[in-house]
Amino acid sequence: MSSDSTNQVLIADKRLRRRVLGLAIVLSGLGLAAIYALEQFLQDIQELAKESPEEALEQFGPVLSGFLVVTSLCLILVSGWVARLSFKALQAEQFPPPGTRVIRDTRVICGAQARRKAILGLVLAAVLAVCSVLSPWWGWSVYQMLAAGIGT
Repeated sequence: MSSDSTNQVLIADKRLRRRVLGLAIVLSGLGLAAIYALEQFLQDIQELAKESPEEALEQFGPVLSGFLVVTSLCLILVSGWVARLSFKALQAEQFPPPGTRVIRDTRVICGAQARRKAILGLVLAAVLAVCSVLSPWWGWSVYQMLAAGIGT
C-alpha cells in the first residue's frame, strides 16, 4: 500500500443510504413525469407551429425559460456541494474529509492522492458553475435565433 493510503474505512451510514435512495426514486419519478409532459407539450407546439409559428414560439418561451432556470439552479447547487467537499478535502489532505457521511463503505485516502482528488473536484465544480451560466445563455440564444427566423 502506498504512503497516501490508510487502512481507515468510513462505514456506510444506512439511514443516509435509505434517504439518498428514496430521493433518487422520487426525483426519477418526477423526471419521468416531466419528460412525458414535455413530450406532450412539444407535440402540441409542433402542431401549433404549422398553423401559427409566432404563437407557438410565444408559448414555448416561458417553458424554455423555466427549464433553463431549473437546469441552471441544479448545476450551481451541485457545483457548490462539490466545491465545498473538495475544499474540505484539500484542507484536511484527506478524502473523504473528516465528518463526511457516506452511503457505502469507503476507504480513506490521505496525502497527495487526496489532494489530487480534491483538485479534480474543484475543477469539476468550476466546470459545472460555468455550465450553469452558459446553459441558459445558450438556450436563450437558440430561442432568439428561432424568433428572428420567424420574424417576431
